[in-house]
Amino acid sequence: MSIKLFPNPLRQGEPIFITSDYEVTKVTLYNSQGKRLINPTISTDRKLISFSDIATGLYFVIVQVKNHNIPIRLKLVVI
Repeated sequence: MSIKLFPNPLRQGEPIFITSDYEVTKVTLYNSQGKRLINPTISTDRKLISFSDIATGLYFVIVQVKNHNIPIRLKLVVI
């Protein structure tokens, strides 16, 4: 299963795009300590996510896709 986030690293205030062969159903953002921060709204037409108001640092993005039980964990760096 191929899922990618770009740009990565991400500049503060910029949106991020998800490319996937599957339909993304849910995205959750966690900080490096494992605290859940947000469940952003996903723009289905462009797979665009806005992570406004997050500080610089390392984050984990958990992506769930339709018809798959196992979520995918990706790293995201915000500069």
